[in-house]
Amino acid sequence: MAKEKDEERAKALEEGEADDLPLMHGIPFSIKDLLNQKGKLSTVGCAYLCDDRAKDDSAIVKIYLKHGAIPIVRGNCPQSALSMHTDNLIFGESKNPHRIERSCGGSSGGDAGLVAARCVPFAIGTDIGGSMRFP
Repeated sequence: MAKEKDEERAKALEEGEADDLPLMHGIPFSIKDLLNQKGKLSTVGCAYLCDDRAKDDSAIVKIYLKHGAIPIVRGNCPQSALSMHTDNLIFGESKNPHRIERSCGGSSGGDAGLVAARCVPFAIGTDIGGSMRFP
């Protein structure tokens, strides 16, 4: 899909129509595990949700897809997304990519680690109790 998007961008630039491309055309991103992505698991770190695939995309995912972004990975989160450290029994612990003995934060820690490690340029996370502010 990325190669397709690159070819579309090259063609649009060649034809002077780059402004007609969606705002986030071809940009990869990560989706936090508590947000629904059609056909993917949304476990929120809970084992009992491991067999339940999302039937539709969440509203925020739909917006990014509409603007041309490409979801390439799902970000880990703690069980029930209620911790300042990202660890669960399904996917394990998310480590800080710069210092693995340190945490990469709370419920959006998996996505924070992916961005910090330059796996994706941006990620969709959430913050109620400080999970994006603690790392």
